[in-house]
Amino acid sequence: MKYISVIEISPSFVEMIVCQQGTANYEVVERVREEINIFKGYQKTGKVSFEKSKKLCEILKGMKSLSEGYGTYRIQIVTTSSFNQLTNALFLLDQIRIHTGIVVEMPRLLEKKKLLFKKFLKYREELISQRKTSLLLNIGSSTTDLVFLHNGKLIKNQMISTGGYKVAEFISEEELSPTETLTFMRDYIYNYLIEIRRELGRKKVVRLSLIGEAGEILLRKYGETPPVRSLTREQLRDIVEEMEKLSFKNFASKYGISELLALKGFIELAMVEVIIDEFSIEDMTVLTYDNKELIAYEYFYPVRKQEMEEEMWELSVQAARALGEKYYFHLGHSEFTLNLSKKLFDTLRGVHKIPRRIYRYLEIATYLHDTGKYINFREHNKHSEYITKNSFLFGLGEDELEFISFLCYAHSGDGIDYSRYLDRFSSKERIYILKALRILKVAAALDRSKRQKAEKVEISLEGEFVNIEIYTRNDFLIEELFFNKQAVFFKEVFGLTPKLHINRRYYGESI
Repeated sequence: MKYISVIEISPSFVEMIVCQQGTANYEVVERVREEINIFKGYQKTGKVSFEKSKKLCEILKGMKSLSEGYGTYRIQIVTTSSFNQLTNALFLLDQIRIHTGIVVEMPRLLEKKKLLFKKFLKYREELISQRKTSLLLNIGSSTTDLVFLHNGKLIKNQMISTGGYKVAEFISEEELSPTETLTFMRDYIYNYLIEIRRELGRKKVVRLSLIGEAGEILLRKYGETPPVRSLTREQLRDIVEEMEKLSFKNFASKYGISELLALKGFIELAMVEVIIDEFSIEDMTVLTYDNKELIAYEYFYPVRKQEMEEEMWELSVQAARALGEKYYFHLGHSEFTLNLSKKLFDTLRGVHKIPRRIYRYLEIATYLHDTGKYINFREHNKHSEYITKNSFLFGLGEDELEFISFLCYAHSGDGIDYSRYLDRFSSKERIYILKALRILKVAAALDRSKRQKAEKVEISLEGEFVNIEIYTRNDFLIEELFFNKQAVFFKEVFGLTPKLHINRRYYGESI
């Protein structure tokens, strides 16, 4: 029988599940939770104290022993993204490794979000309205994500720099009461919602689906529920009012949670209430399926894991296109560049030997490489880089954004110093990124006028030449001039010479 134990360390508790694989699904055979306010005193020092780290190690050793009692030695420990803020995070992880023998994964912020959004994909049909506009809301430890989907497609996603623990620290320092906290949250969140509402225009949001950590309080109040449950405005109001009447300490005592978790939960539910009021949302669902269960699910069923990766990529492309639209990108040019890049990539597959994921980064870059022109035509590549690197693109992690933002930066101009970027990548990744860049630059050059003059393009390999045959009835001078410049650099990377052939016979003309 196949088992896995997954442990999650959060600022206020440590929880482990032991899972057993079944034919079609898995079963959680053990769930253990220990309350521990690891972040106590963090606001002043930015560190977890030695005493707290020692206590954490004792908890983890106990969980490891329990796990081994089931005959499982596959133990995976992850932290919440808030641990990235600790100045002594590496020391803490090293202490855990020394005292428990287990290596802890501390995913960065966007990597953690990738895991979170896979949960959404697993229950997508139950969470969103396929024919209308839905809001997918994730309130994390330090950030909040608002993802809008219309007719099942992603139309806007926004990450704001505020989350449950982040605000809880401030509220705790100021010693605000529940009523004062609710008043504070209404004005605090409204500042973020003004711009989002403007960008949505007249679209009516019919459903809010709450994912992430905010379902903890609901679990405590209503007990174990299905992975997806409905929540009425009245139920939400009842919970918020109950927390308003009680102090955070009394609410925590009533439901058996830490005071920090009670404060965090109140902040999250207050945030939900402000958002549904602002967007006049009536229908709400809550996803209580947690990250640990998803990790177990992916471990047991790798084929389904790959399927979810493919689904997520579709949403990543939709997010890139939505971001491009925000900055008034040239859709025709982007799609021409994308299609030609794909043809070049496929034709050269036996030559470039680079993995498919690199083409995917190239695909995102074709939508975003000119977004910087919205800010300024002068050095627009730098603005494109900044926009890409500092945007939240559904399903993409930090390393992926780093790769894509480099393509956006380097796509324009030939005298650019790449060294400050390339040092961030391994030697293998540097080769991949330069090959992807040369494909992008050649493809973009063949639509330099942004008029998509090439109505048909055929590409073939012939010895040391890459023949690119353009069928057009238009003047192709500017494209030809810029293509010739890129051909030199293309050969330096691929060892092949691109040759451009303008074909007008297709239209009954002679050359």
